[in-house]
Amino acid sequence: MRTMKLRGHSCIDGIDLRILDALQKNARAPLASIAEDSGISSPPTLRRIRRLKERGFIRGYHAHLNSSMLGFDLLSFVSVNLRSQSEIAIKTFESEIRSNENVRECYAVSGNRDFLLKCAFRDEVEKSRFVFEFMTGLDNIDRVTVLNCIAVCKELAGFPIETALTSL
Repeated sequence: MRTMKLRGHSCIDGIDLRILDALQKNARAPLASIAEDSGISSPPTLRRIRRLKERGFIRGYHAHLNSSMLGFDLLSFVSVNLRSQSEIAIKTFESEIRSNENVRECYAVSGNRDFLLKCAFRDEVEKSRFVFEFMTGLDNIDRVTVLNCIAVCKELAGFPIETALTSL
């Protein structure tokens, strides 16, 4: 079996990639099903899963929840420009953002913005409070732009492991 080296990690092979693919599609799949998908028996599959966790390929498991049923009817993307991009300013901003539960994801980005946030809100009032109280209360904010999501056209968890498999 061919292996590939990934970003300073020891080698990973096609069996590991198939295990990761099966887990990201359904982390609650029975071990026997994951083993069947990966082409090996259950005991070595379990050993490989444990090794993949130890090596950091698997960071955790979660349930994909229905935001609307939980009352989070407004998904927004918030782009942020900072006045200063010094290391301390960026670390301070990241720390403040981590403390806010409405911010579900935060990315440092290139281009004409410094950060892109994915936020979930119950309604416009909560979103306004986030922008006008929380964001404007941060010291280093230059500009905030809010884009409201009107429809989710595609939403995939995980990564395109099939692409990695074809390169082996």
